[in-house]
Amino acid sequence: MVLVDGELVWFLERGGRSLLTFPAEPEAQSAAATALAELVARGRVAGLLVERLDGVPILQVSDSAASAVEALLDAGFTRTPRGLRMRSLS
Repeated sequence: MVLVDGELVWFLERGGRSLLTFPAEPEAQSAAATALAELVARGRVAGLLVERLDGVPILQVSDSAASAVEALLDAGFTRTPRGLRMRSLS
């Protein structure tokens, strides 16, 4: 779970392949993406590959979920043929 100011913003399934979003302002989405990126950057997880967003392949999401995709890209995730990926540098 990714909480921002005590509110549930995202739920990332175990393994990180599927992300569920909850109603949140773009600033909260950005904070949630930054939190996930920091997990990888600090070596808490070796990497993440998000393939699905709210049950839809992440590379095919609608405009309503685009803010979550933009937040992940802004936080350092990169597009791959399978989804959005971030890997630890260590």
